[in-house]
Amino acid sequence: MSLDGRLEPERPDTLHNRLEEYRVQELRGKVDAIVTSGARVSEENPEFPVKDSMGKEPAIVIVDKNAELPPESDVLKNQSRKMILVTSRKANRNRIKRIQEKRPDIEVMELGEFAVNLEDMLWELHRAGIRNLLLEGDVSLNMRMLDHNLVNEMYLLVAPLLLGEQEPSAFDGKLERKTHLQLEGILQFGDHVVLHYNIRKH
Repeated sequence: MSLDGRLEPERPDTLHNRLEEYRVQELRGKVDAIVTSGARVSEENPEFPVKDSMGKEPAIVIVDKNAELPPESDVLKNQSRKMILVTSRKANRNRIKRIQEKRPDIEVMELGEFAVNLEDMLWELHRAGIRNLLLEGDVSLNMRMLDHNLVNEMYLLVAPLLLGEQEPSAFDGKLERKTHLQLEGILQFGDHVVLHYNIRKH
């Protein structure tokens, strides 16, 4: 986020730093799966590159309640990665089919009636041997995970930039539950600062 707590959805790279991005790529290499959202994939078309994965790339878990993920998304093209699509039971069957046509080996989990049941998702991933997760969703998914007390730690990048109130807030007013944090460490990458917090459980 910017120093005044804002995001720039149309140009997210504005807030990034090359050194910090390398750190994120190393972090991805240490987890079993990256959890993202259909909204983020649709808006940014990320590939989630990984460094130092010891020959095993993390799975990609896409939370997309209505299966609106574009079938031509770049992230689906990496055949070396396990791919899991998590939808609600009300997701459009034709959309799921189009995604499966592009990526036949994608695993589809239907959890929750109208929205994805996040607790059930984590249990299903745990049963599949996927234990360490890195959450890289859009604001909505990130805030839902926090509200459901499903996050253990958080890295917050602060960029040396003031965006002004024309841009959306980093937390977008979507956080419903008070969350207590404990500062674990501070990393500096040039003019960018990364705040590492543990989430206090109550």
